[in-house]
Amino acid sequence: MDGRVHETYARDSKASSTSKLDDAYVKFFRWAADRLGGRDGIVCFVSNNGFLHGIAFDGLRKHFEQDFDRIDHFDLRGNARTSGERRRQEGGNVFDDQIRTGIGTTLAVRKRGTSPRIRYYVVPPCGTSVAKRGILADLGSTARVPWRSLAPDVDHTWLVPGHADEYGRCVPITEFFSLWTLGGGQTAIVLCTTGTGALSGRAS
Repeated sequence: MDGRVHETYARDSKASSTSKLDDAYVKFFRWAADRLGGRDGIVCFVSNNGFLHGIAFDGLRKHFEQDFDRIDHFDLRGNARTSGERRRQEGGNVFDDQIRTGIGTTLAVRKRGTSPRIRYYVVPPCGTSVAKRGILADLGSTARVPWRSLAPDVDHTWLVPGHADEYGRCVPITEFFSLWTLGGGQTAIVLCTTGTGALSGRAS
């Protein structure tokens, strides 16, 4: 399964590091999509919700769009690996804070001939684990969820931030500093590159 993840999700990612694709839940998604083969079917997992935002998951999101026709994600927040105001908004983890990752439920349906659709719902910020389970119990059905339709951009970003188009027109800093004039007719070229920097074996 590592090979399948590498030749699909990792190969189609533009990220400089795809190590986060080593997570077990990513392999389960890949296995489930492969298990369907050419048939229609349903895949549903309660998992880490990091693939919604993570840069390294752009290839995964691309293949989700190819592998499934209807995708619903119910985001329960709860990511304890954050800090400050972001951590406060994440609230408690739905599993009584027994784990530190954010959690979501993904329902992916392959039904050829249907129009593609991606829907998303996120629970209100700062909720406790008890409050989040209460929301699930009160809704009771996907039909009662106030879904928001998502329109992925060309880079397969699902949660497109505001002013993304304007930001995309900016000159990358590596290009901005790649060529500049010293004066006296001399031109200097600065070699710029990007990377993840120094990482420890415990980096996540």
